[in-house]
Amino acid sequence: MFECEGCGQCCRAKVDWDFLGVKFTDDDVDRISRHLGKTAEDFREIYKVKNEFINIAKIGACPFLADNRCTIYEVRPAYCAAWTCNGTHKSVGDY
Repeated sequence: MFECEGCGQCCRAKVDWDFLGVKFTDDDVDRISRHLGKTAEDFREIYKVKNEFINIAKIGACPFLADNRCTIYEVRPAYCAAWTCNGTHKSVGDY
């Protein structure tokens, strides 16, 4: 089983690309915005969610990364929950 080492690299854009996105489904947005005490519309506007993605290539790192830790870990997007450090996704039932 994968265990996070706390380096934060999975949440940073260390590539020279125009787009590197983190996917936020409608369910993710609803869950996270409730957790943050915001409306889904405010969440999308504040965090620049466009077409279900936040483009971390433009900002350098996920806006929820602080001190190499996810500040919304318990409600993180399914996309993030399925990600591993080797750049692959686990199947949904694995996390």
